[in-house]
Amino acid sequence: MAKNRTLFLTDYCLTPHVHIPNAGILCEEKKIIAVGGASAFSLDEPGLHVIDLTDAYATPGFIDSHIHGGGSYDTAKALEPDADINILCRHLATHGITTFLPTLMSYPRDKMIALTAKLAELVEDSHEGADPCAINLEGPFINVRKCGSQNPEAICSIDMGYARELIAAGNGRIKLLTFAPELKDADKLIELLLENGVIPIVNENDTISVSELMFTDNDELSGLIASMMDVQALIILSNIDGIYNGLPADPASEVIREIEHGKDLSSYIQTSKSSFGRGGMLTKTNIARKVADEGITVIIANGKRDNILTDILRNEELRMKNEELKYTRFIPSPEPVSSVKKWIAHSEGFAKGELHINECATKILASDKAVSILPIGITDVRGGFEKDDIVRIIDHTGNAVGVGKANCNSEQAREAMGKHGKKPVVHYDYLYIE
Repeated sequence: MAKNRTLFLTDYCLTPHVHIPNAGILCEEKKIIAVGGASAFSLDEPGLHVIDLTDAYATPGFIDSHIHGGGSYDTAKALEPDADINILCRHLATHGITTFLPTLMSYPRDKMIALTAKLAELVEDSHEGADPCAINLEGPFINVRKCGSQNPEAICSIDMGYARELIAAGNGRIKLLTFAPELKDADKLIELLLENGVIPIVNENDTISVSELMFTDNDELSGLIASMMDVQALIILSNIDGIYNGLPADPASEVIREIEHGKDLSSYIQTSKSSFGRGGMLTKTNIARKVADEGITVIIANGKRDNILTDILRNEELRMKNEELKYTRFIPSPEPVSSVKKWIAHSEGFAKGELHINECATKILASDKAVSILPIGITDVRGGFEKDDIVRIIDHTGNAVGVGKANCNSEQAREAMGKHGKKPVVHYDYLYIE
């Protein structure tokens, strides 16, 4: 029996590896078996169905990893008797989307679990059009202060029992879950998600608010997560190969392969940054040094280079033997750092106030001694904070030199300010100095 073969002709075909003008795409039994120049295919093949799509582009099907509905279908109404996800599947297929992840926002606990279980059932079924391959959960463990369009009454703190219920309801189909990394037990949630094949999604909502950002950018956020999870290495991808010893555009400049502790990079780092983001190589370098000081290897590499992550991992196993592969590695500190101090080091964005210290206290903090912030050395207390809140440490010249966790509230700190014999306002164990 002759097989069902179809040849599509198009002006331009985009593949993962090559762009083909005047292309032919040969399909057999609804599967692509050959792609190439149109002249390579015979139009006289008996039974061949030719579809002329000149004046059109051909691309692989798009994947929509975050979609709440379309074509009159709403994932929030999946439990209703007349809800038909095939409406969405057909709608997406007409727009070039062949695979998607139906997504849920935060809903009351019982409804959230029931909707997740229903979507898991739907994902298992066959469909007309685009394929719903997995589930994306946008909540409910997010920050109520930055909830956007989500219902704040459905948002909650991280509840490990609730998280396990959701994972069980998803029956292995939950692949993405967005949560706020600043919430208590975020590290436990990450571990639970990874154990169950769920990718943790953490990100700043900087398209809506700049004044309330908790992190300067995603580089800082990545440093926090790396420290929180006590990872072996953090890889930061940029659009250049690493830290150069000159201008990256200068042919004479070279990538610095390794950076030791205390190495001054000020003459190498350019402070200019894209108008489309708040990040830049200066930020990446500052975060890299901070994380490396915490005992974690940090690598800055070019994310535009094919197979960069796998090549880095292989190269690290060979201890930098590949001279053609260029990136910068920050050598980690051999001295252990407590998990508490790791967290505090990345908590400046949570600061509720400031402690201004005098010249003597500034000099002591800059020494190798393990010291706390005592009231006698404090000249000013700014902002309102409670016990255990994060505060910035400001030296006598007005420069921020560190962060710490307050041992008292702001009123108590003001009362003790400048006095001898008082308890530390910030204990050494909860103090991070830049």
